[in-house]
Amino acid sequence: MSDAVPTADAIPTTDTDATAPSLELNEELRYLFAAIQDYAIYTLTPEGMIHAWNPGAERLHGYTREEAAGKYFGVLYPKDGIDVGSAEFQLKFAAEHGRYIREGWQTRQDGTRFWAYCVTTAMRDESGRLRGFAKVSLDITQRKQVEDELLESHAFIQQIIMSAPQGIVVYDKSLRYRVWNPYMERLTGLAEKDLLGHQPLEFFPFLREHGVDVVHHRALKGETLESEPIRYHLGSDRDGWSSGVWSPLRDSKQEIIGALGFVRDITEQVNAQERLQMLSRRLLTAQEQERRKLAIELHDEIGQVLTAVTLNLQSLHKEATQKGREQIQECVQIVQQAIQQVREMSINLRPSLLDDLGLQPALRWYLDQQMQRASLAIDLKCAVTKGQIPSDIETACFRIVQESVTNILRHAHARKVSVNIELVQNTLSLEIRDDGVGFDMADARERAVQGLSCGLLGMQERAELLGGTLTIESTPGMGTRLRSAFPLGVTQPAILQPSAVTRQ
Repeated sequence: MSDAVPTADAIPTTDTDATAPSLELNEELRYLFAAIQDYAIYTLTPEGMIHAWNPGAERLHGYTREEAAGKYFGVLYPKDGIDVGSAEFQLKFAAEHGRYIREGWQTRQDGTRFWAYCVTTAMRDESGRLRGFAKVSLDITQRKQVEDELLESHAFIQQIIMSAPQGIVVYDKSLRYRVWNPYMERLTGLAEKDLLGHQPLEFFPFLREHGVDVVHHRALKGETLESEPIRYHLGSDRDGWSSGVWSPLRDSKQEIIGALGFVRDITEQVNAQERLQMLSRRLLTAQEQERRKLAIELHDEIGQVLTAVTLNLQSLHKEATQKGREQIQECVQIVQQAIQQVREMSINLRPSLLDDLGLQPALRWYLDQQMQRASLAIDLKCAVTKGQIPSDIETACFRIVQESVTNILRHAHARKVSVNIELVQNTLSLEIRDDGVGFDMADARERAVQGLSCGLLGMQERAELLGGTLTIESTPGMGTRLRSAFPLGVTQPAILQPSAVTRQ
């Protein structure tokens, strides 16, 4: 670019009046015009011909001042993106309103394109007559790419939200709805436009009963939580179960700006589990009934037959020879052992003490039997009497103790065992401790899942089918503790045990 910088008074005008005042650039503006490199600054005649052309325009468009001078400014735009009419519109609009602002594609001399922010300003003399136009352009291609990517990302996220096979809900820091996707509309029958700006309890007051409002507030404080499954009633045709996971929503600075929730309709899952639990309860009931029947038959039928055999042998003993008496006596002893084994089998199948006298006497008898067979000290504390707890819970407690003591005798190498049963605030609490070798809980769970060990799962299933819980704590070398709790007066078993667990 030459040292001579074009001045405004050199710009041709449609007015041929030689006395028209000129628009001169002072020395300071000339230097400024020549020094700017980041912006393309050039002037046009009233007809749109390029007149002045700064170094920034040369760098941006690729034309030298000599190459650009006298060209119609439409050459700076893609041929397929702007025509003479739209180019003329820019000048006409700027002439009428003072300036025209647009964003769009512009071209370089080599044909490549860039996205530009362009301002066209009308230049007038002191009398107000149009002398030409000043144009300033800035390459904002990178910003345009970022904006396009953001728009594409936003559209992609919107598509996910709209088509997600589960509910997506977003709250702001005031716990007001900001997103309510179509899944939630189908689930609740409430449209997004009706909920936006409102708080959950305005539409779903039952959330407070299940502590979901507390979960929402904890999510706003930075926790990720799973709310308990809740039963919803939203009209005669909208009755079911749902569960949700809630987490904080953060901005680019990692500051919490709201909460994000994922909601699932688990009605079918709960109904299937209820049916499965009902079948399991029926199966356990049938098993106990069959055990009781077998126990009675063993005791009454086979026991009586063996007793009759013993009496007959004893009668023969009086008339037999010395050698015959020895053989008969040996037979009597074998039959008596069989009677004892049948009696033990009958009791193990279903101890009559449990039906006749209740849980405490049955456990006392059973644990005494185990202490006689093994060098094991068992301490029983049972603060319940017959009639205080339902028979199905008595049976479950007896079976859990029975399975636990069997495992202790087989694997724990324990010397002391304590069994404690008590009523605490309308809940039956059962705790079993031993000082044995313990075991690895993760390995035990894996074996149970693979079907290699059914004892732990069996005990847990018994407890859960009656609305109870069962947990086991064990560490190798530190013994084992089993705890179970049964709420009394529960008519329905707990469905999908509630949990609001903070995830690490």
